Amino acid sequence: MSRASVKGVRSVRAAVNYAADSPERGLYEIFDDDRSRLPLRTETIEIRDARTAPEAPTLEREGFVLLDAPSSLSGFADPDTVESVHLPELAETIKAAYGADHVWMQPGHVIRVTDPSERTERRTPDAARFLHLDYSADSARRFLEHAIGYDPEIAARHPRIFAVNTWRCLTPPPQDVPLAVCDKRTSSLDDLVVADAHHEVDGAHVSFEISLVRPNPAHEWWYYSDMRPHELLVFKGWDLCPSPTSCTLHGAFSDPSCPTSAPLRASIEARGFAVFEE
Repeated sequence: MSRASVKGVRSVRAAVNYAADSPERGLYEIFDDDRSRLPLRTETIEIRDARTAPEAPTLEREGFVLLDAPSSLSGFADPDTVESVHLPELAETIKAAYGADHVWMQPGHVIRVTDPSERTERRTPDAARFLHLDYSADSARRFLEHAIGYDPEIAARHPRIFAVNTWRCLTPPPQDVPLAVCDKRTSSLDDLVVADAHHEVDGAHVSFEISLVRPNPAHEWWYYSDMRPHELLVFKGWDLCPSPTSCTLHGAFSDPSCPTSAPLRASIEARGFAVFEE
């Protein structure tokens, strides 16, 4: 999809949070935004509705795709069932979407809600309202080792491995806080700034690196309006190839066109690694 081909595409103008110039390293407390220390600057940008694009985005070209991929689960409240049922479903979906030889799912998933009272009750995080990648070069390899049983030699035998994000909206449309994704052809690894993410798992403190995003006028941002629970947004989260290429920057934003009566968004996200033999 070229710049010229987006003529007539529906879009919204919305505020997003890029990384600000700062000597301090950012800190994202996943379950407690009040304790986060992220150097951010707010900019208003155009975000195009990919549903109205003249040519549907693809994983290989733009770095993201929307799939019709219903889950066999009727609900996602039980974390054990999500891990045992939903993650294997996602592995098969990622494998087919990328044409990968294998997919290793990263253990764990995250449910996010924009309703403050529900967040407190369920102890689940808010939407990540800043532009980012879920990985750095260091953390992508650490998560990969964890996903394959701490055996990096297995990964070394495969010339192409991508970290892959999946994102599903659990509430009906329209969404008050959709997810914006950037055409990977318009971004660069030079746009990234490493930061830290913290959270607790079973009383243990977990820390890993993420990447914030510097402003770049070349970025072309997209979202999918009116997502439904049977739809799955799949996008490239990190490139573990010897010569990595750009990935799909993303972040939540408040849609100014969404009616105030719309249900507050809930979503589930999970990650895996698409592995190619050649």
